[in-house]
Amino acid sequence: MTANKDLPENAKRDLIVALITLKYTQSNSICYALDGQTIGIGAGQQSRIHCTRLAGDKADRWFLRQHPIALGMKFKDGLARADQNNATDLWLEEELTPVEQAAWENCFEEVPPRLTREQKREWLNQMHGVAYGSDAFLPFRDNLDRASRSGVKYVIQAGSSLRDEEVVQAANDYGMVMVYSNVRLFHH
Repeated sequence: MTANKDLPENAKRDLIVALITLKYTQSNSICYALDGQTIGIGAGQQSRIHCTRLAGDKADRWFLRQHPIALGMKFKDGLARADQNNATDLWLEEELTPVEQAAWENCFEEVPPRLTREQKREWLNQMHGVAYGSDAFLPFRDNLDRASRSGVKYVIQAGSSLRDEEVVQAANDYGMVMVYSNVRLFHH
């Protein structure tokens, strides 16, 4: 198993939250959890790495939406909550068509400045202690390479991959704690 074995109670809770979430998703699922809640799910993709990327991108977006600029957005009075949510989401997009840009700007009393790629990474580097769950074994280390960029510290997976040693090494490379559930949460 991994060199780091420090698994605090809050991490155990988050790993359990991830596993419960995964039990109710399609196969090849990955879940990121933090502070007792699911923050990113990638499910039903053709490969586990695609699920890891999808879930990681969702977790990153969740955290970016907590940036002080996002929390301080000055929306126009009467703008519906769903429209505020969509405007915040568009704020994180790298590219908008001119029509989208105009509609987006129209949502605000004051148009918020966009974050640069570097500012996004700086903010995301503050996300720590994220739990990562897989509904089956991790076949390759690339899953943990990607997960590390989203603050993953704790990993639970079924184990018994042909490359378990390589995956354990990846966890060790990032100082992650990884445990085996010895349970596949899907059957096919």
